[in-house]
Amino acid sequence: MIIDTSVLDAYRDFMEEDADEFIQEILDDFYQNSQILLKTLSSPPTAENIEEFVRAAHTLKSTSATVGATKLSELAATLEEKSKAKALDEIAPLLPKLLSLYAEAEAKLKEIYA
Repeated sequence: MIIDTSVLDAYRDFMEEDADEFIQEILDDFYQNSQILLKTLSSPPTAENIEEFVRAAHTLKSTSATVGATKLSELAATLEEKSKAKALDEIAPLLPKLLSLYAEAEAKLKEIYA
């Protein structure tokens, strides 16, 4: 499952008529911030930018979970762990999958919450 809709739909339980607008704000922030994070995560980290890479992976992990993009969040978590462990040679093969999962998640979110 690319998107766990129960994550964002949970806002409807307590926000009622304000939920749709709030969900859209969350999604807009996610789309905008993800583009910045993906620029950092689009190429393997080096010794010079490893900390920035770790932060970007951590942030993408959290924000993806917030919108229910579970597979994207899981892969970002893996990238965070590998970069913290300085397993730099294991990161590059995962980056195309990260970009692909983001594209899938964004498309599905836009389809569901249009």
